[in-house]
Amino acid sequence: MRSHHTGGLILHGPFLTRREAALRAGMSPAELRFHPGLLRLGGRIVLQEAYAGFQFDVHGIRDDLAAVVEVFGAGADPWEVCDWITRPNTALGGKSPLTFLDEGGGLQRVIGAAHA
Repeated sequence: MRSHHTGGLILHGPFLTRREAALRAGMSPAELRFHPGLLRLGGRIVLQEAYAGFQFDVHGIRDDLAAVVEVFGAGADPWEVCDWITRPNTALGGKSPLTFLDEGGGLQRVIGAAHA
């Protein structure tokens, strides 16, 4: 996993194009663009929209991360949400929400940290 430090944000790749992400999610690129649980990154650092690869697994869109993204709401800056998901969090024992979930930590605890 690659880390990119950009304007104070920490972003973890790889990043996928809309077409690549749609293939992983098993849906059309048009459907993917409006999925409420995905972070669609674009217009700030890269010219083309991109999707953080960590949002997907072998089954498609990760339901746990989609639920976390939805807590922030449609008005949230997707770059900042991406940063929050990958940055160590004291409420999660110093682990990032991504690592916490990957290691089997409870989704409700991550959602609680997101609300805080």
